Amino acid sequence: MLAQTIAGFFGVLKSITLYYAIPLIMMVTIAFFTLGIVKFISSSGDAEKRKKAKDFIIWGLVALLFMIAFWAVVVILINTFFGEGVPSPTAWPPTAF
Repeated sequence: MLAQTIAGFFGVLKSITLYYAIPLIMMVTIAFFTLGIVKFISSSGDAEKRKKAKDFIIWGLVALLFMIAFWAVVVILINTFFGEGVPSPTAWPPTAF
């Protein structure tokens, strides 16, 4: 009984992570990167604003790379402990609930 409860808990946690948390954070990082590009283009005359915009772009890329690495670690852990393939991130709606 306890094993079924724990397996169900990890199944829900896996679904929330793969279908909701990672795509949402990826969208935020892409928006952050895009905002940096827009700020960079719009601040063509001011050197200080361009530097801040470059920082936005760099940190947006760092966050995006971090999220891709995090997603890879999650996939490796799921495949290691659950022994099942990870569904495509574009599969919608999630069917694990």
